[in-house]
Amino acid sequence: MLLFIVFHVLAKAQVGNYATADSTSDALYNRADWRQLIISANRDLQNGADFPALRLRLGYAYFMTQNYSAALTQYNQVFKADSYNQTARYYAYLCHRYLNQDLYANRQTAYFDSITISKRSNNFGLVSAAFEESFKVANDYDRGNSAYTRFGLGVELMPKLELDQSVTFFKQYIYLPKAYEREIERRHEFEDDQTEYYGALHYALTDHLALIGAYHYLYTTFRRSFNNSNVFMGGINYTNPYFVVQADVNAAHVMEDHFVQYNIQGIWYPFGNLNLYSISRVANHRQNATTNVWIYSQAIGFKAIKNIWLETAATFGDQENYIDADALYVYNTFDNTELKVGETLFYQLLKNGTLQINYTFERKQEANESSTYKQHSFTLGILWKF
Repeated sequence: MLLFIVFHVLAKAQVGNYATADSTSDALYNRADWRQLIISANRDLQNGADFPALRLRLGYAYFMTQNYSAALTQYNQVFKADSYNQTARYYAYLCHRYLNQDLYANRQTAYFDSITISKRSNNFGLVSAAFEESFKVANDYDRGNSAYTRFGLGVELMPKLELDQSVTFFKQYIYLPKAYEREIERRHEFEDDQTEYYGALHYALTDHLALIGAYHYLYTTFRRSFNNSNVFMGGINYTNPYFVVQADVNAAHVMEDHFVQYNIQGIWYPFGNLNLYSISRVANHRQNATTNVWIYSQAIGFKAIKNIWLETAATFGDQENYIDADALYVYNTFDNTELKVGETLFYQLLKNGTLQINYTFERKQEANESSTYKQHSFTLGILWKF
């Protein structure tokens, strides 16, 4: 009888907590008092009042205050009780989009009904289009300036599978002396010309786990020689509301070199949005079974003013044949890069576009000499998401 009385009192208290939490959160939601709703709802959750409507209201309050990671935390709790909850799926889709996690955003559409699909800003099919043009100035008598051009296209094959493709063109003039009877007669000019194709598949296994596979082909001409190079990449990506971790391996035959590169990368959103973020990456590069080098890169970005972000990045280590950005970039230029430091400005164009302006300083090592020289790169890029 005593136990019955105790449980009865506890049950009535629990019902009271639920009723109070429901009425209070509903009133604050209708008043659009998001900050007070966050305080009140979190207090109710600590007191044991946990139900989907409360999580949805709290998630929306975080969403309206631009803490998308905290909002995702609440929507993930809703999915445990109702994986097809359309409200939670739609706002989870938007949260991932605003964190630049498009693959995980599009996975949410697999749960959409026809009404929710109509709310999307894009349709199935084309995901993104990209253009990148870079002009590189070499501070060296024997190195001409170079140009890099890339055209990219992203396609959503299904809500869980995306294909990214790029075609790239690179050109630089290399000047080498001609020896004639122990005297330098004149310089020979050689064109280092390269055409590339890149394709990458991203498949979201779950709401938090994805597989990545990429192939990069390079066709290089230099000094009347022709080379075919191939790079293969495979990896796994895990996302949490506040961070993303990725591990991948790259195997390649570039020119006359065989190498394997192991990477691990982390992205952190301390405030649950892109107002401040950090990207750290460590790579172990093993080439021709003789060299084993470590390469570290770090980028920190923040929102400077409305529609403008700034990102500072640096890469340290011997970057001969270095593979970056899921094998999108393969640094097999004539001279090796020893240090790279850059600053990028991102400007949001309308709703779907991003303009990118970058300056990068590189310290490079001459291939046939022990001397180093400086290279300055200026890049203009446009990314449009559909």
